[in-house]
Amino acid sequence: YRDQILSKPKTKTNNTKGEAEAEAEAGAAKNTKGGGGPLAAKLSILELSSYLEQYLWPHFDPVTSTNEHVLSILLMVNQKFKESVPAWDFIKGDTTTKAGLAAAMGDGDVEGGDADKFSGFFTRVVSLQCDATSWDGLNVYERVAYVLFLINVYASCLEEPIVSSAAMKLMSLPLWEGLTPGRLQMELEEFPQLMRHWRHLQAKKADDASTTTTATTAKGGANKGSKKRGRDDAEKEGEGAVVAMAPESAFIPCFVNAFLLALESAVPSDGGRIDRMTIVYCERCMELLVDLLAQLPTRRFLRTLLDNMHVLERCSLSNLLGGDVLERCSLSNLLNITTEPKPEGKLLSQLLDMFKFYLGFEIKDQTGEPLQDSEMLTAHLQQIHILQRMAYKYYADQHPAMKEFSFLSTSAVGKRPSLAKHLNGLPTEILSDICKRTRLLPPPAPTNNPNAQEVVGSREFLLQILLNKFSERESQVDKISQMPLFPSEELLFDPNSVPIGHYHHDRPLALPKLNLQFLTFHDYLLRAFDLFRLESAYEIREDLCDTIKRSNPRLDPFGVTYFNGWARMATKVVGFGITEVAKPDLGQRVPAKVHADISIDLQNFDGVIRDEWEQLREHDVLFLVTINAPNNPPPQANTPKFGGKKGGRGKRDAGGGEEDHDFAARYGVTRVRGCEVYELVDEDGVVLNDPLKPDQRKTGRAGDARTLRVRLDPAQYHADMRSGEDVYGGFNLLVRRKAKENNFRSILETIRDLMSMAAVGKAVPPWLHDIFLGYGDPASAHYKSLQAAEAAEGEDDGGGDDGEGVVVTQDFNDTFLGPDHVVKAFPNSKVVFHAPKVVKDEVDPMDLEDFEIGLSDLGEVAKDMNGVQPPYKLTFVKSKSEEKGSKAAKGKAKAKA
Repeated sequence: YRDQILSKPKTKTNNTKGEAEAEAEAGAAKNTKGGGGPLAAKLSILELSSYLEQYLWPHFDPVTSTNEHVLSILLMVNQKFKESVPAWDFIKGDTTTKAGLAAAMGDGDVEGGDADKFSGFFTRVVSLQCDATSWDGLNVYERVAYVLFLINVYASCLEEPIVSSAAMKLMSLPLWEGLTPGRLQMELEEFPQLMRHWRHLQAKKADDASTTTTATTAKGGANKGSKKRGRDDAEKEGEGAVVAMAPESAFIPCFVNAFLLALESAVPSDGGRIDRMTIVYCERCMELLVDLLAQLPTRRFLRTLLDNMHVLERCSLSNLLGGDVLERCSLSNLLNITTEPKPEGKLLSQLLDMFKFYLGFEIKDQTGEPLQDSEMLTAHLQQIHILQRMAYKYYADQHPAMKEFSFLSTSAVGKRPSLAKHLNGLPTEILSDICKRTRLLPPPAPTNNPNAQEVVGSREFLLQILLNKFSERESQVDKISQMPLFPSEELLFDPNSVPIGHYHHDRPLALPKLNLQFLTFHDYLLRAFDLFRLESAYEIREDLCDTIKRSNPRLDPFGVTYFNGWARMATKVVGFGITEVAKPDLGQRVPAKVHADISIDLQNFDGVIRDEWEQLREHDVLFLVTINAPNNPPPQANTPKFGGKKGGRGKRDAGGGEEDHDFAARYGVTRVRGCEVYELVDEDGVVLNDPLKPDQRKTGRAGDARTLRVRLDPAQYHADMRSGEDVYGGFNLLVRRKAKENNFRSILETIRDLMSMAAVGKAVPPWLHDIFLGYGDPASAHYKSLQAAEAAEGEDDGGGDDGEGVVVTQDFNDTFLGPDHVVKAFPNSKVVFHAPKVVKDEVDPMDLEDFEIGLSDLGEVAKDMNGVQPPYKLTFVKSKSEEKGSKAAKGKAKAKA
């Protein structure tokens, strides 16, 4: 294919294609077919040959180009994203249009001509999904590439205006045409401001439909024939016209239905093998839905449609994720104790959890305002109250349990276990009627998906809808506070969350993404918390693997694990015991603290290494590992070594090992728990790491035995006790890390503390909040812009002329460490410190925060700036040059007027 591309004349600017070009185009698209999938080597050659820039895009025509041409462009854009090169420069570099040629020569706007061409290309991309014939003609590899292209498109919407103008049309108000009539009426009643836009949309749609009907009638009159054939042709023309005119309303329902069809038919009914590429396609679809829900511009109308289509319930009840029918109908599944998915669907299950999280995120979709926990609780109690009144009014006579249900406490009924027990005893007819009255019934399932029709009409589907709608949602702050900060073996050796080896981009990862925009500040902190936690887990796993390899665990003839090697950063655990478990604090579920003692022997260490163990300080983090060496370890996988592409000895490859997926099984790693040191004592019980009382005994430290008094993670201990397994009885290896690389716990704890709404409000000032989340103009946070805003407010309030004399005072709380920090933060400004103003006794100090401090209210200038300690309130005053410039501009404006 490279020879055909390079032999093509570069000066050709028309859109006519010969047989050789068409054959090359079809051949590039054919690379996605067959058992091997997209061939990375061929795509890399095509990318190096500028296949997209020199041939595909210049010769693309939205009307005459084939589907293979469109798919070839999709593949090459995906390849650019994979290689981390600028992916959309080919749009701006097109010289086949007058506007593109002028832009290339520097004489025109780059977005003028190429925007229309890309819009036509994106319309063709959308038509591939909306047209059933075109979509059925794509194999599973092409569908994966198609969804991956959409993921890349919506990841670039905030950076590329041309891409955004075309792609954001699919996320607008016409999406709600896919809602059921009852749900649509409920949403429009909740947001009256959208009613006017909706009526205008429907009027425009009616005008377009009348125009299409007129054209169809004229065509039918010219070609008289069978009435039935003419009616069928008119219906086909009408359907095609609707898709062509309104892809905004047809694309997402078609996409979701195709995804659910693939998911619900992924497990063969005859028990055959599950197709791997079908699972990858479902994973990519779920990744796209999560990305769309995680950004406010794409979330605004999409979330309501996905909730109305009940994507969450149908995915949860699929055979791949929800087990068989008996498991789905069990009470444990209704209590949200989900069944274990099939091994092939583990990654998809993790992506579904992310989808569930963003589907119910605490934010108002139309306004972007974050919702507090109290507001979420109030809305939940109102829904439960409506359900109870409905139960008493319509079903009290039909079923005795409904009358009792209507008089129970709303807070008690709202819990998922209690609600599941009440609803599970109702007949299916009543459940269906409740869903109908609460406008929760989904749209009819597609006729080409018998599995969907079976699921949508089932009893467990109705129960899942009602439980997800009316059960209380756990607070995210409470969930984070109960999350362990130390990684366990489940997280460390989970390849879906913490990739093992080199990531080839062939499958998605169950990781949050750092975009240019975030839903709320809590959303940003949560993503940063998860990503830093996973990054720390990756580094910890590398250190643990290296240490365990050096320790070389083996099994003796009596079935006891012993260590045949030696590691500087690890030692054998002689004894372990829990010493204290404190009761939970008020309002908490986990213990207040969990203390334990670890006994080790340092006789195998000498010199510097022994000193490193005996110099463990307070807050140092250690890891307790349980290793049960297997009798017949599985063979080691042939994966890339840590040392690099050539497999040389690197930092993590000193032991000659490789990072592979079967490491835990090969070495028998069953448990990993973290702990924090607070005391180190010797055989005489003397504390060795107390900085206030150093050990000054002339005889030296007693013996080789040492006892480490540590703090365990209370949240992890609580989860282990609930599981009922003996986790803390088999630790046999203690691993330490370098202190400079082991501060992850403090960082995670700081981020977790910031997630409380009160702390977020104090940490981020109002003028920086929206800018930090990616909304608005960053220049508006400059103090000069703040002065202009204050001046505008002064004019609205009847203040001074043009804001003259306006100063801006901002409370920076504990941002600055001291006076020197303030001076260094503003090197080009003159910083003057004012002593706190003396307030009369009759003035309440708590009311001072409500005062607007002006230049005359700052108090006397401090003689000693070190005497003015934080927190500081900074007042920005115009310099003399700025005041002269503003007065001159004011005079010119008056003269012009």
